[in-house]
Amino acid sequence: MGEWRYLWELYCPDLSRDALDSCDWLQRVSTQWLVDDISPVEFSDCLGQAYSDNADALHRKAHGQFFTPPGIARFMAGWSSQFSPGARVIDPGAGVGILLAALAEHIAQEANCSEWHATAYETAAALRPALEITLGYVRHWLNRRNIHFTFEVKPEDFILSNTSLLRPTPMFGAA
Repeated sequence: MGEWRYLWELYCPDLSRDALDSCDWLQRVSTQWLVDDISPVEFSDCLGQAYSDNADALHRKAHGQFFTPPGIARFMAGWSSQFSPGARVIDPGAGVGILLAALAEHIAQEANCSEWHATAYETAAALRPALEITLGYVRHWLNRRNIHFTFEVKPEDFILSNTSLLRPTPMFGAA
């Protein structure tokens, strides 16, 4: 666990470490796979694989925890339009953050966005420390490329939290 605490201090010094300290599965995972300047997608994918190896398969299935493969994440990120500085992105079911990691790689390649913000929603308490450290790593990786990245992780269901925005408004008042 000392390895993860060191990485948390490096990538997430502005976040509370409480969730990390109580994350049993992450305490069993080594950081040996980390190499200098690993891509954000590789970082996220390794964390997703580690979670899958340490979590009950029936639990993952019951909660729809099927992580996006790296190739698909990068393909999807490639579909995004160009971002202007100050862009805001929402990931309604972020998991360990691979889609945002792929988007970070895409933005770094496009070299047209110098700053952006992501809001990631994740209801699974066991995944949030991995998501936060992934996004902290993304911030670190982008910073080395002169791209300012901020993020927030919301421990809530995106749809339930935004029902008033998603519900159609009656044209002539309440029926």
